[in-house]
Amino acid sequence: LTSLSNPVLNPRAEYRRHYYHYDGLGSVRAISEENGDTTEEYDYDAYGILIDFRKRDSTSGQLTSHPIENFAQESTNRYLFTGEQFDTDLGMYYLRARYLNTQTGRFHNMDTYEGRTGEPQTLHKYLYAHSNPVSNIDPSGNFSLSNISASIGASLRLSASLGRVSISAQRIGGQLIAKTGRILMEVFIRTVARAWSTFIRAGRSALLTIRSQLRNLTRRLKQFVKNREPIIYLHYSFLRFADSFRKRGLVPFGGPAFATWSLYSTGWSAKKGLALFRDGPRNALYLVWPKKGFRGVGPSIVRPEIDTYIPGVVLPGGGTEFRFTRGSGGPGTVFGPIPWPTGSSSDSAGFGITI
Repeated sequence: LTSLSNPVLNPRAEYRRHYYHYDGLGSVRAISEENGDTTEEYDYDAYGILIDFRKRDSTSGQLTSHPIENFAQESTNRYLFTGEQFDTDLGMYYLRARYLNTQTGRFHNMDTYEGRTGEPQTLHKYLYAHSNPVSNIDPSGNFSLSNISASIGASLRLSASLGRVSISAQRIGGQLIAKTGRILMEVFIRTVARAWSTFIRAGRSALLTIRSQLRNLTRRLKQFVKNREPIIYLHYSFLRFADSFRKRGLVPFGGPAFATWSLYSTGWSAKKGLALFRDGPRNALYLVWPKKGFRGVGPSIVRPEIDTYIPGVVLPGGGTEFRFTRGSGGPGTVFGPIPWPTGSSSDSAGFGITI
């Protein structure tokens, strides 16, 4: 099991915080409490049918198998195969555009994507993940993405279907291009969110893996995006600004806005390495995908600054930064947030990796 991402609230446990554990495909394989004790475990077949459900016995403390047919009554979790939501009333997975019937390995209704004559699999109107559910996922219900296991458990790789969508998008128009981009970013954000907790444990190797993902994503964006800069930037900020970023993008206030190519394990590391002297350590990471003509100016090396959050402390800088004097181009250019650990004031700024 890889480590964690999203906290879940369990009403039966008086709202104690629990955590999801994912495998390389993104399926939830276990849930644990804050003390690390596993409370539930799941096994699936290739198409997502739940074949074993284990729950911790309150008396013995051991995980024991429970009847699958009792899952809806005995578990409050509904996020299972590929991390998607399972509808216990319908017995199917909600994949946004359509529902997936795991009993048949097919979608419940017809695909709206027309497909491509040179690729027979794309012409099948009910096929899930190109009949390769071990390696592919379909978070949109319209086309497959390949999500291959790597050292952090969820290394993102775009499948050939993305190239097919790009050809179709050029023919159909900007609406599908925008939709494809949004889905791509959602999948990538989910991947990074799952990986962040490995930073402290896996150290530099985890950061290098994320760097590889960002480079791969940037390279592939060039193939089908015409109205965006083919560059992804990182912006460390706060969860409370999510609505503003969503509605306005990256906006300069009293001077240019900044983004970076430097990855940091914690908010404190980012604060030091990027000399973020206003406010405390950041608790969120955003991905900035600017519109054409709004590319950041840089990179330049961040210079030291005197902190105003802890007066008298010198923030060493040393990371890379890009200046956005006109912002990122408006709504739909900043994605996230990805909750980020703040860490402690003793975290080193030197932990950053430049992509």
